[in-house]
Amino acid sequence: MIIVKIWGQIDRTMSNLVDVELAQLKDDNEPVIVLINSEGGILSDAIAICNLLNAVPNKKITIAIGACASAAAMIFACGKTRYVAKDAQYMIHQPLINPGDGYLNYTENGRIQTGLKKSLALYKKYITKNTTIPKEVLDIAFKQGLDVEITPKDCIKYNIATHNFTTWNKLYKNENINLDEERVVNFDIEPQTTETEEN
Repeated sequence: MIIVKIWGQIDRTMSNLVDVELAQLKDDNEPVIVLINSEGGILSDAIAICNLLNAVPNKKITIAIGACASAAAMIFACGKTRYVAKDAQYMIHQPLINPGDGYLNYTENGRIQTGLKKSLALYKKYITKNTTIPKEVLDIAFKQGLDVEITPKDCIKYNIATHNFTTWNKLYKNENINLDEERVVNFDIEPQTTETEEN
């Protein structure tokens, strides 16, 4: 079992690290647990992470343990089973762009740009896959361009999440994970520091 932590900003460093982590998988039966505590980040890097996760046949288990917003919600959707903690903060909205004078979403930008339109469609596809999110909720996010926060309770109701996350033992039982037989590999993004010598 490999535990991947999506902690903080989603960017090129994060997507590179996930690639390294998934390369450690030994066989197709080894589960991948993705812990998410992120307010989002760069959409192209979130797409890269989704593609990396989708490229391996292993079972993916995603857990919204803290913030699960914007691009992070897209990664959360990659789990075959998806767990949400009771105080997790799930939020969706339109992808943001920077036309040179600050970040805008698709609605605020007011111009149809092919790349942005495709990104919005892909993001929406991930968010809505196998869910029952009401159309009026989706319209607020994707047509009006507003942030939409969805409670953990409603994440279960709309099948955004498949289970509540309460304890590791319950998760291991649900997923038939036997820690006596599983190797556990944890990955963290550690700040890179350099030591300087004093003369």
